[in-house]
Amino acid sequence: MDTEAVIESGGAIPLRYRSSANRIVKSDAFYAWATSARSCELLIQGHVVADTEQARAAMSLASASIMQGLRGRARFVPLVFFCGRHVEYDDELTGGSAMIRSMMAQLLQQHFTNATFRKKEVHLEALEDVDIDIVCELFGWLVRHLPQNMTVTCVLDDVSCYGNRRYEADMWRVIEFLLGLARDESLPPAVKVLATCPAGTVYVHKLFKQDGSAILSVEGLPPMGEELGMLKVEDEL
Repeated sequence: MDTEAVIESGGAIPLRYRSSANRIVKSDAFYAWATSARSCELLIQGHVVADTEQARAAMSLASASIMQGLRGRARFVPLVFFCGRHVEYDDELTGGSAMIRSMMAQLLQQHFTNATFRKKEVHLEALEDVDIDIVCELFGWLVRHLPQNMTVTCVLDDVSCYGNRRYEADMWRVIEFLLGLARDESLPPAVKVLATCPAGTVYVHKLFKQDGSAILSVEGLPPMGEELGMLKVEDEL
């Protein structure tokens, strides 16, 4: 699983980058998103000028930690896709289609393992297809058939990896669809969407609410006191 692989590699990430991820999870914006009992959305943007592999890895570590913390907890359905781990041309799990199909598979494995469906209700063969609209429709149908007290948490890690001509359009369709679920007041289960963008891509920014509550800029987070001392030690090593 990608989540386990990301966490296992976390120890190799330098402190200055891990501390950045720590500031994220301790920020007011993240706390509000994480503790909300209602549907909500949050985009975490990194430093545009600090787009390094270490910065990406640190933000992925934060995403993996969120998923690990939600696993096994009653009433939570944690779904995640690590875009940065699926960028090779020979990888079948790349792009927007892979994002929604992966989340669909996770949802089925967690809550519909013993379910049977009528063909008129869903199109399971779409999971092996590339028709994003059909898969999104099926995903939404399944979410609507979850118990009303459930919370579906969708984490899209490092979406900036798909900000190119080949993947961008499909990525936008999937993010817009998930945000649509989060904004649907008629949907009984809560749907919480979190996207991370280490490179600070402005295009993804446009999809999220512009009222100041849905976008968290890492660049604007002040360093914590104990972190400053540790960074000085690291610089001297």
